[in-house]
Order: sequence, then C-alpha cells, then structure tokens
Amino acid sequence: MLDQKDERDMKAELCADLELNQVIDRNVGDLSGGELQRFAIAVVAIQNAEIYMFDEPSSYLDVKQRLKAAQVVRSLLRPNRFFALFSITICLKMLSVSYVLHQITSNINTESVCFSLFPVM
Repeated sequence: MLDQKDERDMKAELCADLELNQVIDRNVGDLSGGELQRFAIAVVAIQNAEIYMFDEPSSYLDVKQRLKAAQVVRSLLRPNRFFALFSITICLKMLSVSYVLHQITSNINTESVCFSLFPVM
C-alpha cells in the first residue's frame, strides 16, 4: 500500500522515521495498535494533498514515537495546506463527522484530502 500511495517519493524516509522497516512485509491486519497508527500516519504523509486530517495521531505510541510522529506531521506544513488534528470521540459529541467534512472540504478538491482515522479501539 505504501508503494501505491507514495506520491511524494518519501516511503524510505518515512519508514525509517516511523520505525516501520521491521514490519513493512506484514499484513496490515497483523500490526499492533502502535504499528498500525504509525502506518496510518505514513500512508497519509506520503500523499500530496491540500488537507491532511489525523485522528489522535499519538494513540498507542510511546514518547519517542510520538515525537517522531509530530515531526512527520509538522513536515507537511505548507501555506496552502490545511490540517485537522482531532479526537473523533469529541468531534462526534459536538458535530457529526459528515458535517465537519463537508464544511472543511466544500471549497476544496476532495480528491486531495488525506485521512488518518486508525486509532484501534
């Protein structure tokens, strides 16, 4: 999946940064919570998009991994990009997700929106 999504030619760098090289050959269904979270961040970060949305990107990560994940997300910052970092639980209590997504994407090409919604419950 990472090879298919690698629009920014960043797979090798992100796999090293997010410590995914040791699990790169595993099936997604066999990944632990932290591995899955780092994989989700990588899948989003290797794509070109105008909007990047991350749901609880630090879930299931240790302190070192949280810092690396934050650096990866920060590296995506550009003046023409939008970010949404949120807790889906809080968002659902306040507004419906579809309403939030509609408001965010109403004036943007929705083909260039990347999501990371993988916290494992």
